[in-house]
Amino acid sequence: MPTRSVLLAFASLSLYVPAATGQAATAIAITNVTIVRVEDGSRLPDQTVHILGDRIITVGASKSETVPASARRIDGRGGFLIPGLWDMHVHTIQSADPTIQGKIFSLFIANGVTGIRDMGGYLDTLIAVKALIARGEFAAVPRLVAAGPLLDGPRFRWSNPIAWHVESADSARIAVDSLKRSGVDFIKVYGSLSRQAYFAVAAEAKRAGLRFAGHVPTGISATEASNAGQASFEHNGMWVSDGCVDGAATRINAALTRWTQEGYGAWFTERRAFHAARDAARCSSLRELFRTNGTWMVPTIVNEIKDRRVLTRPAFQYLGA
Repeated sequence: MPTRSVLLAFASLSLYVPAATGQAATAIAITNVTIVRVEDGSRLPDQTVHILGDRIITVGASKSETVPASARRIDGRGGFLIPGLWDMHVHTIQSADPTIQGKIFSLFIANGVTGIRDMGGYLDTLIAVKALIARGEFAAVPRLVAAGPLLDGPRFRWSNPIAWHVESADSARIAVDSLKRSGVDFIKVYGSLSRQAYFAVAAEAKRAGLRFAGHVPTGISATEASNAGQASFEHNGMWVSDGCVDGAATRINAALTRWTQEGYGAWFTERRAFHAARDAARCSSLRELFRTNGTWMVPTIVNEIKDRRVLTRPAFQYLGA
């Protein structure tokens, strides 16, 4: 018989199994389970984990741990326990109907993903979803960190309500302030923001106490974006490594032009040529700058699926159109 697996969000159980406001914290004991230490892959067998509300209280050998009589016991014998997984780049809040989120959230939980970072969606739906989570309306909810609509310039790929289009420093500051008041967790920037708008977003986000993350606009270098405080760069795109290549801006614009005129195949051809031209020493300096500034890379290992044969896999039956 296959060994069962058990997955647990070590620090976010109040969102993993949401409780109604005012409800007493639930005590849970997972007994006789093997804990997998993700730092080095080693295993700690026959462990008991005590949870109260949204906190791990104790972890220890089952033979020496006393389980409170009031605790809900979960027998983990034959199973493994790991920290919950995070998906750091998703777009789930793209329906006008907030109740559809319940099904989407359950799919994350079923696959051990207990935290998600939503990188752009409908603001009205996000506000409604957060209210539903606060009231305990969903059976199971991953910890949600969300940007609301992304901020982009006039040459946009996405339209309202997924994107807000700002063309000046003033409109950028107003957008950040509005999103702050609406309760977003961070600001998402996109590829066609002008320099004036981008640096206004960076300054206003800092003033408002919000982080900002996303794409590196075509008029901004990765060095400038890192120094401006951008928290993360999304996707393994050419614009992230522009400091490694001579004439990077010209190459990137040419690649984008070929993409729009000839499609994805031309884009990948240009990207391979771009990466072949990288200078190792310059790349090393850029990495050190990212390390110093605390700039993270989110590579989105699975980004867009173009091969329809993949869509025949069983897991895809759970996805909407």
